[in-house]
Amino acid sequence: MTLGLTDENGYNLKEFDDVRDELNQDIVDRAGDNVALDDAHFFGQIMGGVATGRKLVEQLGQLVYNSPFILRARNADLDFIGSDEGLSRKPATSATVNLQVDADVGTVIPAGSQYSTADGVVFNTLEDAKVPEVATVKDDDGAEVPLTDDDGNEIGRVLIQAQANAPGISGNVGANTISDEGGSDGTEGISGVVRVTNPEAATGGEEIESEVNYRARLFENRLAKSDSTEEGIRANVENVAGVIQCKVKANNEMTTDADGNPPKTTHVYVIGGSDENVANAIFNSIGLPGHTFGEVAQTVINNSGQERTIYFSRAKQQTVYVKVAIETTDSFDTDNGVTELKNKVIEYDRTLNMGDTLLYSKLFEYLWQVDGISSIDLLVGTDKTNLTLGNVKVDGYSLAYITADDIEVVING
Repeated sequence: MTLGLTDENGYNLKEFDDVRDELNQDIVDRAGDNVALDDAHFFGQIMGGVATGRKLVEQLGQLVYNSPFILRARNADLDFIGSDEGLSRKPATSATVNLQVDADVGTVIPAGSQYSTADGVVFNTLEDAKVPEVATVKDDDGAEVPLTDDDGNEIGRVLIQAQANAPGISGNVGANTISDEGGSDGTEGISGVVRVTNPEAATGGEEIESEVNYRARLFENRLAKSDSTEEGIRANVENVAGVIQCKVKANNEMTTDADGNPPKTTHVYVIGGSDENVANAIFNSIGLPGHTFGEVAQTVINNSGQERTIYFSRAKQQTVYVKVAIETTDSFDTDNGVTELKNKVIEYDRTLNMGDTLLYSKLFEYLWQVDGISSIDLLVGTDKTNLTLGNVKVDGYSLAYITADDIEVVING
């Protein structure tokens, strides 16, 4: 008897029944046709155990055969390939957000001050901040007026970058969900602070990189032949911890393009990752003269100690909400089925790039892969209170993004 051999299709993994038949035939060749080899007899029971062990050896042979290949390697083998490529699996990262703090002029908010959401997601400020002067806002008529507290006293405003206390997607909270209540260190007691919020959603919180995403990133890096190509720039930026996705728009013309990019500039749009790490990745990817463009400006230092300014933009991560109502059969896994459904929604969502429409019908293709479902009703949308039966469209520099917390599963019957 032989192990599985390779052919034009790769490793030829033998099925269990084929392994068992070969073992049975070996016994017949040695002991004659009268040997009883079904599971009710002694020799048959022995051959069943031997066949199980042989099948495990067959599977090990397939794993060894596949281990050098990015698209086939699994678990630690994939990490070994990544190490050879100089690309480790991304660790879990904490979400970041800009907090808007309204407070009396001169109020100091120390680095490490904590603010949280109503359900206890805590954020720590990353730098000391001081409210410099009275801020102005627009009234209902559009006129500039001083910012005031509830008693009419004039106050100032400052933006402070903060980071989630714990890594993971739980830190990607929505806009206007972080308040000055709930900081575990008593932050809400800082004298002079009137109110705190986050005008935009927190981004960049990720779990440890999944095998599917890690494999795709390793393969993409192999395809990016030159660091200075659009594909190479994207690959390098997406290697930065916390970066969810990157899109590169190069204007090679001598006139400003339709998106407002100046002539001969490269505009990189990024979701996630720290400004410093993203800027360094761009700097090390773009060849001289390296004219970059965007709203974010970050200074980097080259090997000669000279300062260079890198510009890029923060793309929008558009939260999409999903409601799945199902009817089940007896084969539905009551313990893990809901989690499987959510994972299938997220699996599809992670195939999307910036600007891609989230296809309503495509979600069904993934959801029907879960066993034990007899019917599915589905609603999606960017407004949790107004979900619809239809696609979710985003602009060219936004990414439709779903987390497990954005998915509601209802089991009927």
